[in-house]
Amino acid sequence: NQLKSFFINLYNYLIIHSMIENLLDSFPGGILSRLKLYATVSYMVDGLPFSLNEIEHGVLRGNRPMKSITTMNPFDLNDERMKYTVDNDPRIHFTLNCGALSCPPIAFYQPNELDRQLDLSTKLFINNNVSIRSNRFDSKTIITLSEIFKWY
Repeated sequence: NQLKSFFINLYNYLIIHSMIENLLDSFPGGILSRLKLYATVSYMVDGLPFSLNEIEHGVLRGNRPMKSITTMNPFDLNDERMKYTVDNDPRIHFTLNCGALSCPPIAFYQPNELDRQLDLSTKLFINNNVSIRSNRFDSKTIITLSEIFKWY
């Protein structure tokens, strides 16, 4: 939990830092430009660079590819950063803020409270971003989900 909470917090700090430095504005032009930011802006940890993509997909998702972009894993098996990967926990997607208004709020995650915090952030995100409506005319139920559910 210590490693997982460290990298969740690091990801969110890197987003905040990018906003403060106006780096998000340095990549105008939509989603492709934003993806370039996620691949280039980074922090050094133990002398090794970690971009936003590498933190999310390499470390926190257990070295899984970004399904919508590539089939390649972020780290090669001999990459030194592999020692930082953690088991994939789908709840992390409700803790990472990518700088968009629809992202989960930023919080500070603590190792000794991480499971409780992950459960809480998941419940809060779902409660605020999922709606279920019944159509009284044709008895159909309409479920509206956040885009994040399509990505993972």
